[in-house]
Amino acid sequence: AVCQVIRVILHAIDQATKEQQKKNFVIKLAVKCAQCAMWCLQKTIEFVSTYSYVFVAINGTTFCRGCRDTFKLIVSYPAQTAINQTIKKFLTLLISWSTPVICAVLCFFILDNDQSYKENYAPLYPALTVFLGGFLLSVGITTVLEASIDTIYLCAFKDMEANKNGPTFMSNDLRKAFGLDVAKEEAGKKAELFVPAEARKQQNGIPGNRASANNFVSP
Repeated sequence: AVCQVIRVILHAIDQATKEQQKKNFVIKLAVKCAQCAMWCLQKTIEFVSTYSYVFVAINGTTFCRGCRDTFKLIVSYPAQTAINQTIKKFLTLLISWSTPVICAVLCFFILDNDQSYKENYAPLYPALTVFLGGFLLSVGITTVLEASIDTIYLCAFKDMEANKNGPTFMSNDLRKAFGLDVAKEEAGKKAELFVPAEARKQQNGIPGNRASANNFVSP
């Protein structure tokens, strides 16, 4: 919000100094550079805040600690983060526009083929209404999708960093996506349903629930 207010102020200054900018190139350059810098700062804050809130939800830490973890993630995995952002933006763009366009086109052709409706009304306006409604709905869906993608992405790297001997909680499909060995299948005998998760925890040095074990010790 602060960055947006500053950008509005800079835009007002830009509009008020149009005549001075035509006469003095330095003033024009300073105003444009300030606007560009504030735009970059706002986008950076938005990008960091997105991952920071996920870190806060995962670790239960403060927002500042989440920002620090975000910078650490970007420095440690710049290529993976860039790919994650690219794929996320592509899916967002695809869903946000394909859904309302398809719905609007279907609505138009259905109403256009209805002669009783076409004689009294124009099918274009309902199609535009469907497009706007579909766009708003798809934007809400993609917002949830982006949050889910970021959460899975951060949880995967947190699992790999916390467990040096191999991810403990990562699914088979996610391990394949990261190029890791296929996780041991936990289906089959009933005794094996509880073994793999605990065994992996012990291999990764995660201590068991000692408190529950002590409850069985008589005083």
